[in-house]
Amino acid sequence: SFEIVRRRLFVEPNAAALSDIAAVARQFVQFYAKHSGEFPRECSQVDYEQRIKAAYPIHPELFDRLYEDWSTLDRFQRTRGVLQLMSAVIHHLWATQDAGPLIMPGSVPLDSASVLSQISQYLPDSWKVIIDADIDGPGSTAVEVDASRPLFQQRALTRRIARTIFVAGAPTIRNAHKGVERPHIWLGVAIPGDVVGNFGSSLEILGQRATYLYNDGQRYWFDTQPSVGRLAADMADRLRERPDEVWAEIIRRLRTIDSRNRGAFAGVHVAPDSGADVPDEDSARLVIVHPAFPHRRDDDASPAMQFAQEALDKRGGSQRINRNMLVFLAADTKRLDELMDSARNYLAWQDIVRRIDDLNLTPQQVSQARDRQDDASQATDLRISQTYIHALVPEQPDPGKPITWSVERAEGQETSLPVRVSAKLSRSGLLTDVSAPRTIRLELDTRLARAWESGHISVGTLWDLYAQYPYLTRMKNREVLVTAIRDVVSQFTWESEGFALADEFDATTGRYTGLVVPGGGAVAGAITDATLLVKPEVALAQEPEVAEPEGRQPTDPADHPTPGGDPGRLPRDAPDHTHYHGVARVNSERYGRDFTRISQEILQHLSAMEGVDLNITVEIRASKSDGFPEDKVRVILENANALKFDHSTFESD
Repeated sequence: SFEIVRRRLFVEPNAAALSDIAAVARQFVQFYAKHSGEFPRECSQVDYEQRIKAAYPIHPELFDRLYEDWSTLDRFQRTRGVLQLMSAVIHHLWATQDAGPLIMPGSVPLDSASVLSQISQYLPDSWKVIIDADIDGPGSTAVEVDASRPLFQQRALTRRIARTIFVAGAPTIRNAHKGVERPHIWLGVAIPGDVVGNFGSSLEILGQRATYLYNDGQRYWFDTQPSVGRLAADMADRLRERPDEVWAEIIRRLRTIDSRNRGAFAGVHVAPDSGADVPDEDSARLVIVHPAFPHRRDDDASPAMQFAQEALDKRGGSQRINRNMLVFLAADTKRLDELMDSARNYLAWQDIVRRIDDLNLTPQQVSQARDRQDDASQATDLRISQTYIHALVPEQPDPGKPITWSVERAEGQETSLPVRVSAKLSRSGLLTDVSAPRTIRLELDTRLARAWESGHISVGTLWDLYAQYPYLTRMKNREVLVTAIRDVVSQFTWESEGFALADEFDATTGRYTGLVVPGGGAVAGAITDATLLVKPEVALAQEPEVAEPEGRQPTDPADHPTPGGDPGRLPRDAPDHTHYHGVARVNSERYGRDFTRISQEILQHLSAMEGVDLNITVEIRASKSDGFPEDKVRVILENANALKFDHSTFESD
């Protein structure tokens, strides 16, 4: 059959032409082998290369469809019908100087009157309307899809796919297994140089927009009755006039965010109508802006930015207090269009699935509707993640100037929007759930110097400042500050990078009660709003109060007779208390705490006085009945030598 058609329509090729034919056949087979999973298995075999040579310049797939499928139709004579159809096809392609290397199912010009008359004579008249509407008319769906996608239009990709589905599927619609599978669609379309990855996208869009295109799993065909796909497309198009319904679906999905997946935020507020719906609380909160207010890159006056500014300034009719606790997440203007399309598509298929009985759908159509609903749902979720990418963060680099806005692109693989945003802001230093005494001290010395100039500031006042002013570090909640404050007690560099703590300040005496000076094993009590952060120099200047032992009266000089004089009398010129000697036992389990207390309450005051000859000796005695391990003996002796101990040795009984 190949030979008969070829010899009737083409001259015999000479040696040069045979060489060109062999080169074309080789390129096609190599292309199929490179994308072996996309085409029928036999295409990359040597035998198929010989078939291409034998059928040249007609692709074997076109011959197969004509001889195997079209020949089953009444009045279609195999050789005669093929000759008549191919004569019209070849004439049109030759006249229009088509540059295709082979004549394929996707090459059949159904927009040609002569070709259409040859092929439509075997089909009901209704097919002419279908071809004009969806496949190959000047305003057909396939042509419009190509026009909307430059990558498709360059090679008329969607048009070639629609032609291939028609040529392969039209004669099968009365069969039990109607249509054509994807590998054979690709085989009827693909030319070396095509990007096979674009084929699926093209077919997907065509399936969404075409009125008469059906699919069942991997099989596709055009039918004479409008498809449920067309019905869904019409419903989706009508939803363009009702954006509130589409926004409601997007918001519903945004609100399904797992409450345990808040990242570093204490709360997440989805699509509030206004700032009045956002609580004014002292914990970091993410506001996911309503899709009606998207943001465009570098647009300081975008709807999202205007909403964020209003919500930051006010809560209802009152001024917002905790302005350093809010971060906003807005949809990208360009990507929002795609998200709205996906949501409309989902709602349309959802409506069809709900009305299966009313629409009298066939089992195949029911299956198709449910599959499309699932696909549209997944696409909507994915596009929500791709659309909500602009984190709008209030900042105030200069406390004396108005608040400005930093826009961070919060993109990534993480599906939880709050987790993604908090991770991005944490990396950028715009939100933290962990702080340090050094950070607090730096801000106390700089931006909060006036609030700290009295020598101390309460935790409650400090946290209020952190919650209110965007020129300070944005912390997740008060516990972040409390943890950082508590950590200062173990910090040996506290004088330059930290602070002391106190329970309260007595203005009448000018002294702090419950003063805790960090270092060593200092222990802080409960951190409350009343706890004070005290400047190091102020804390070190406070002398300890001298308290008499309970039940004992102040010392009477008469209790201490002095030699060489009257009892209870000292020589008028003799100074009192010229020597001090103290011995203290240190708790072996909490020696750090005890050493620190001795240092703060005794040694600090002795060393601060002029003319004091201070000698401090530390004596350590330790015993172990079964003997100290050799490795510990070596380490202790080496360390003691490095610390220049006057005496350090281990002895045996």
